[in-house]
Amino acid sequence: MRKVSIKYYVLSIMGIVTLYALPFTLYPSYAQSSTCSTVGGKLRAEGLVSSTQIAPGSTFSTTSGACVIDPKAAFAPFKVPSYNDLKSLYFTQSRDTSHKQEISSFPSLNDQMLYHARGSLTIEAPVAYSGTSLVFIDGSLTINGNITGSNTGGLLFVVGGDVNIHYQNVDRIDAVIISSGTICTAFDGSSCPPGNIETPRALTINGSLISIDETEPIKFRRSLPDNTLAAEKINHQVKYLVILRNTLSDTLQKWSEIQ
Repeated sequence: MRKVSIKYYVLSIMGIVTLYALPFTLYPSYAQSSTCSTVGGKLRAEGLVSSTQIAPGSTFSTTSGACVIDPKAAFAPFKVPSYNDLKSLYFTQSRDTSHKQEISSFPSLNDQMLYHARGSLTIEAPVAYSGTSLVFIDGSLTINGNITGSNTGGLLFVVGGDVNIHYQNVDRIDAVIISSGTICTAFDGSSCPPGNIETPRALTINGSLISIDETEPIKFRRSLPDNTLAAEKINHQVKYLVILRNTLSDTLQKWSEIQ
């Protein structure tokens, strides 16, 4: 009986050792880049080229950039759109003409509407809205009054020129502003100041300020009497991902090469 007991005891210990899971981290493999080879003395492309082979006999080469030499490589194409790209995709090519309107002055905003101004636009007085609207402006946008929206509403400006936000009259904007020009948070009525100017109130953006031109960065020009407080506050609103999913969205394409 003792031998049997010892035998089963040993087998139990072996089973525990066998079933014990050792921690292991599986790292993904990444495509490697390398200087491309010259095939037959001819450089066949410029920029990034993907290929499973760059040794002699390969049909790919490049004058600059690199070659992806992994048997499989994934790419997610990304391009910052211009104002004309955005207007063409989401206004000009929109087929629902009942929800499109050409404007010359700032309108009373209606829900699920697309507006387009061929020139510049000025918001002289405070604006309140409750629906969802997109406003495309070929010229500049000047904001001289607060813009307030409901919790379920949303407002998006897509501006081809500058965006000027008055430093004394405006302290709240509930909107997303996309501009290919300069966004100035302390417009003095004639120009954007070269340096900070003191204002009694901070500017709160419930949305986003987005510049799509790297040569035209946003100019945060406000300062408060108490320099320890933020003069500009931007509160990102996740609701815009839902509100604009059917109006201002695109499909992300991803492709890979497999040997």
